Amino acid sequence: MSIKDSKPNLSHSQAIEIIKRLYGLTVSVIRPLPSYDDQNFYMAPSEGGEYVLKVMNSADSKNVTVTELQTHAMNFLHQRGLPAQTALPTLTGQLMSLEEF
Repeated sequence: MSIKDSKPNLSHSQAIEIIKRLYGLTVSVIRPLPSYDDQNFYMAPSEGGEYVLKVMNSADSKNVTVTELQTHAMNFLHQRGLPAQTALPTLTGQLMSLEEF
């Protein structure tokens, strides 16, 4: 599978629906961010704050262990005072959610 075939292509409305369903947030601003083989959105909810929704490509999302390791490493660094992004838990407390489109 080529990168071109595995890169996600969600619409703004699909991204907004995912954010509402998984995080319970109401999007007031959303815009695409550059990315090579994933799809990223800048998002500001009406509840406050700023977030990035990262939608991994279908090839990389099959390797859940690597994705979990990256997520836990970011949280580990952040908890120790280093400037690192952290994952926002979903409404069910998960740090990631595997979705099918």
